[in-house]
Amino acid sequence: METENEIMENLKDAFSVYDVDGNGSISTEELHKVMTSLAEPCLMAESRKIISEVDSDGDEMIDFEEFKVMMTIARWDFTDTLKGIGD
Repeated sequence: METENEIMENLKDAFSVYDVDGNGSISTEELHKVMTSLAEPCLMAESRKIISEVDSDGDEMIDFEEFKVMMTIARWDFTDTLKGIGD
């Protein structure tokens, strides 16, 4: 079982994968690009909907705190996601 620190590190690693330009926020375009590259067919409208569900500050982007909420809601396996990118 992962420790809280390991979980947080996995979340940070996953966030950095989605934050393609490294500006500390995930845009609709970045979310769409990464999900598509992971063979998760995703329309741009779906990316906007995902972001709107967790965008607590209304900037139409996902920061790290919002990303943690998104990942909790989706119940994604962070390790498998990252492993798939490295293959």
